[in-house]
Amino acid sequence: MYLKGIQATLFLALALVLAACNLPTSVNANPTTTEPPTSMASDTPAPSATPSSTLPEPPAATATATAPAEVIITANSGNLNIRRGPGLYYNVVTSMVQGENATASGRDDQGTWLYVAIPANPAAFGWVSTQTQYSTISGDIFSLPIVAAAPPLPAYIRNCTFHPMLVNPGGILLEPQTGAPANTAQFAPGVFTAADQSVAGSTPHTISLAEGNTVDITKDGLDNVYACP
Repeated sequence: MYLKGIQATLFLALALVLAACNLPTSVNANPTTTEPPTSMASDTPAPSATPSSTLPEPPAATATATAPAEVIITANSGNLNIRRGPGLYYNVVTSMVQGENATASGRDDQGTWLYVAIPANPAAFGWVSTQTQYSTISGDIFSLPIVAAAPPLPAYIRNCTFHPMLVNPGGILLEPQTGAPANTAQFAPGVFTAADQSVAGSTPHTISLAEGNTVDITKDGLDNVYACP
């Protein structure tokens, strides 16, 4: 009986060992390729790097701009007219005497007239021609800004006599009043003479013409007086 009990015990132990060998294992077949766990999504954004509050320094200036030289006009061989606008059809307002100079602050679009402070009255301004033998200019005219000017007011001389009249300077022949409109012509402001072409040796009339005016010639070389219709 004792021997049968030992056999039964051995048989039971062997059965337990065999059963244990058939149990499934939990070992990873490839432990070296295990992926890390994936994190859950979040509504909170990940912190980002804070930008620096210091701006980069601008590059150092390498050159300094040079202001253009002044433009100066000088009356060098006679007096120089200063007009109300940039052209001969504007009134003369004053003049620069020989040796006097003025600083320009502007020009017309062609650079043929300069806008200057009047030497005798620097608070007032006028225009001087650059196209004259009576002046010299220093500086670059085209460095100056263009200054706009209103157009001149037209001025006319009209012949009201029955004789043709020759107006000088300019050599303009004005027809008698019967030849209108050829008895009228536009002139630049200034002083003129009108000579009767029908009366030889007659004394010419002197005419002073201002911008915006019309002057009538009313007396011929025989001192007859007329009126324009």
